[in-house]
Amino acid sequence: RQRQMCIRDRVNTLEPIGVSKENVIIPYLSSLYKDLILWSDSPEKGIPRFVLIDFFNLPGLIGERVTAMLDANNDGYAKKDEFLSLIHISEPTRPERSSYA
Repeated sequence: RQRQMCIRDRVNTLEPIGVSKENVIIPYLSSLYKDLILWSDSPEKGIPRFVLIDFFNLPGLIGERVTAMLDANNDGYAKKDEFLSLIHISEPTRPERSSYA
């Protein structure tokens, strides 16, 4: 059985052509943060949860759980460092190879 390629594998295969976390993913998420902060009622606090739910188009409980992961201090807003944690959320650990042997 062939396993699906995780995001880390995809990034690693793109690194030889100059695509990596440092020069593509982090700048992209930073730019996205700057765009979404414009919708905040209080930009100094961060991006409100309802803006994230609307942007990611996530229904009900799923939206609440994803935004809760981004709002580490549970103040209702995702600050830039919390938002950049998307890098770690999207980077799953590799499963044990024995299950794919």
